[in-house]
Amino acid sequence: MKKLLILSMLLLSMAAHSTQAAPQFKDSQGHWAEDTIHYYVGEGLVSGYPDGTFRPNQSISKAELIFLVAKFMNLKPSSTSPQVNHWLAKEGYLDQGMLLILETLWELPKNKNEVGPFLNQPSKRWEAAALFETFHPEGTMGQRNLKLNDKILQENLVKYKDLQMNHKESFFCLIALQDGMMKGFPDGYFRPYEPLNRAQAITVISFLDEKMVEERLCAASFFGLL
Repeated sequence: MKKLLILSMLLLSMAAHSTQAAPQFKDSQGHWAEDTIHYYVGEGLVSGYPDGTFRPNQSISKAELIFLVAKFMNLKPSSTSPQVNHWLAKEGYLDQGMLLILETLWELPKNKNEVGPFLNQPSKRWEAAALFETFHPEGTMGQRNLKLNDKILQENLVKYKDLQMNHKESFFCLIALQDGMMKGFPDGYFRPYEPLNRAQAITVISFLDEKMVEERLCAASFFGLL
């Protein structure tokens, strides 16, 4: 009975995309990410605007992306905040640990007065790939010992004209492609320096959510609960 209950809960979690009710937005109807947007709005992970729009094609800022990932990963807000005047610090998601991660990934400005304006800028696609890979449900980049598969690497280097070997920005994009987390564009470009929009961000969250469910199923199976 216990095994059946656990399996049912996991399957319900996986099927939640089709059952969760959410507000309708006038600019998301017919959008390719409509179902995903509505699900995560219903979950309280993201929200629309007072004018009844979601603005799926609007770029997401670096700060908004960090906040989205922190909420999705259920990161506990920190009571100690660095001397950075920004709403993300006031929310508790810009502590010294997060700043260290961002300095490693994005090369934050040295001057703390410049950090806030930097975080308000749109998140580039490569920056989003780096952040999402860092907070991957299967473990951090160090824990997963990320390696590019030679065959997949060569295929993607041929397929996407703007990705290169031995290039930090390209590396994160190539890892995201290899994982299936992000996709390039049909014209043969990944566009690592273009802004990520709100619909694309929530779609990656959906991918990570599915990975998290898979991890729970594997863990349940390992411990003999399935």
